[in-house]
Amino acid sequence: MQRIFGLHALNATNAAQNDLMGAFDFHRKPLPRPKLPEAPADTVAFDDSTYAPGSGAKLTVNLQVNTPALTPDSSTSGSVSLKQIPPAGVPAPAGFPATMTISGGKASFTTSFSQAGYYRIEATGPDGSLGFTTVDVGVNPNTLP
Repeated sequence: MQRIFGLHALNATNAAQNDLMGAFDFHRKPLPRPKLPEAPADTVAFDDSTYAPGSGAKLTVNLQVNTPALTPDSSTSGSVSLKQIPPAGVPAPAGFPATMTISGGKASFTTSFSQAGYYRIEATGPDGSLGFTTVDVGVNPNTLP
């Protein structure tokens, strides 16, 4: 600003600083506006049951389709693809559903996890709706020595 507007330096330290004018090209044509990603019309929300009391314990996971205003969308029905990402070195639990059907904007499934750790569940639903959660599986005190 000092160089552009012909202002005096505030002090000796300020006068010795690089004005960074070499970092700008004022003759370059402006770049086009970036295209922002479009958010899906709905999202797949997971309920608050994201803590499994211990390895081997059953956990019911409830899904709900929400509008962009985060209100339930009971008009949504269709298939949901589920992907589970277990902790590093832990095999995916047997019987985890790969797909399920949303009806009236809701669905649920029950699963269990063989080992303690953080498991990520991702959902891709009708009309491109997306959602994810992380399940914290604690250590089952019944399995401790």
